[in-house]
Amino acid sequence: MGTVSSTVQLAPVSLGSSIIGFISFAFTFATFLRVFWQNLTTLFKAGRESKNILTTLRTELEEERSCLREIKRHQRSRGPTSSQDVFQGPELDDVAIRSLQSTVKRLTKRFEDFERPFLANEEEFQRRKERRRRRSSRGRTARRPGDASHDYEKGTRHQPDGYESEDDKVEDLYSTISLRRRLTWLNTRSEALGMLDAVNRVQTRRIARQVGEIACMLHQYKNTLEDLRHGVAITEDRMSRVVGLRRIN
Repeated sequence: MGTVSSTVQLAPVSLGSSIIGFISFAFTFATFLRVFWQNLTTLFKAGRESKNILTTLRTELEEERSCLREIKRHQRSRGPTSSQDVFQGPELDDVAIRSLQSTVKRLTKRFEDFERPFLANEEEFQRRKERRRRRSSRGRTARRPGDASHDYEKGTRHQPDGYESEDDKVEDLYSTISLRRRLTWLNTRSEALGMLDAVNRVQTRRIARQVGEIACMLHQYKNTLEDLRHGVAITEDRMSRVVGLRRIN
């Protein structure tokens, strides 16, 4: 008889909690659907996407190693006596070269471990070479044997003709995508993109250093030209005193 119910007072609080819970559940479910759809899309695109990213990584790492070796070889051929000669071209100091080479070497080691699950086995690789050879023999032009070479894993194995570009050679190194490789790519795709970004940063560092060296060289060129112009003016003045010549402006 004397009981007072508090249901009416708690109803707004319960309603607010229910709304907040429903909104949180909706956001969580939407996030789950988005992640699920992204993973599903990654699985479907793993075949072409993995080959494209791995091919780009391998090519850029090889080009960066070759570029750094060429820079180091060029500086060694010049010798220490020509380090002050501004007409020899831009150069990087030894510390910068060693730092870049160490970074590229570390990235290459990571890449070799990363790409191993996606490499084609020897049998599949040989079948692709035979297919390329037959396709090339049916083409309009015949190429001389021994023009192209690429290694199965290290980049030195000789391959027959039939490739239209260097990327085709590298793509043949990777196996046909399977469900297991699709799942592997799903778990390692973010690492591959991070590695690609790291390679781009290394290239940016090298280019920035070279551009800085070129800017310093241009400044030195300006000083050299000013000194040369001053020397020519002094020579003309002395010659005019000796033979009576006058400079014509």
